[in-house]
This record gives sequence, structure tokens and C-alpha cells, in this order.
Amino acid sequence: MFYLDTDIDTYIKLNKLLPEVWSGIQMRLLSCDYNLQRLGFVEKPPCCVEIELTRDEMDELLDKLMNFEVDVYMYDNETDSPAYQDYCRYVWMWPVLERAVEDKTSLETPQK
Repeated sequence: MFYLDTDIDTYIKLNKLLPEVWSGIQMRLLSCDYNLQRLGFVEKPPCCVEIELTRDEMDELLDKLMNFEVDVYMYDNETDSPAYQDYCRYVWMWPVLERAVEDKTSLETPQK
């Protein structure tokens, strides 16, 4: 299980496009603070997202996303090619997902 602090727009975009790269992925919006936006503190509401992947699956997903960039630079840098179109569509996800943490202790209640 991974947890990601991001904004609502990024969550919506991830929720739409990530299943195209990793079928069957489960994501859940844990919290979103619209009040910070209403009060003018942030432009986009911050939120916390849960992503159901193991460490190995996350590593494989990150490799797959990085390979979109590698394929374009190494093999096919024509802007009308399918590889370039995939690169443009998905490569932004790598730095976003790379920030996700595997932190289960933050959700556990403290022991007395």
C-alpha cells in the first residue's frame, strides 16, 4: 500500500490515466481539504491518495513509466509516433508516483 500527498486535479488525472498503464490498479481518495482552497490558501485542494500496490509492483510501474521516455529518446523520437504520444500522455506520472510513500504506521492508532 502506498500513500501520496497531491492535489485534487492530479488525483483526478491519475485516476483516469493510470489504469491505462497498469490495469486493475486500485486508488482511493482518503482525504481532500477544500476549505484551504475556499479560504484562498491554495489554488488546488490538497488531498491524500491510497494506491494499492506492493513494493515490487510500484517498482515495476515506475520502470514502465520511465521506459516511455527511454523509448522515445533511444528508438523513436518522431512526434507523430505512438511511442512519442505515449510519452506525452504518461511520463508526468513518474515524478508524481515516485513521491508516494509506504507508510502504514501513519494510519495506526498509537498504543497506550
